[in-house]
Amino acid sequence: MTGSVSPLYEPAMLLKQAGAIAGHDLTSEAALAKLSYLLALPRLEIDDITQQMSQSLRGELTEQAQMAFEHPLGYLSSTVTTLTALGYAIARGNVDEVQELLKSHSELILNEGDYSGNTPLVRPETCLVGTLLVSG
Repeated sequence: MTGSVSPLYEPAMLLKQAGAIAGHDLTSEAALAKLSYLLALPRLEIDDITQQMSQSLRGELTEQAQMAFEHPLGYLSSTVTTLTALGYAIARGNVDEVQELLKSHSELILNEGDYSGNTPLVRPETCLVGTLLVSG
């Protein structure tokens, strides 16, 4: 079995925020050996170890020569860009930004999806539910 884990998707982003290091296609055995090796090196700081865990030192990771993510159309429409910004504002719980986006883009329908098909109502923060419901 082969494959890799993309650090671009939400579960991986949440793990990164918690301090996990993206392993890409590194096997768990190789990750343990690599971490043991890096921890044994003198004078390596935690930032150095973190950086080197995500780089191929001896061919243990597949080198990425191409862009990790590209939208299928090659660009995002203005509606999708705005919906994506709205989704991020909602995720951060930024009520002011959400209200401003909804006011300045009154044509938005909250059932429309962003580039991943997620609507702004996928994960609304509790403080924003009323704002979103009132807006449409």
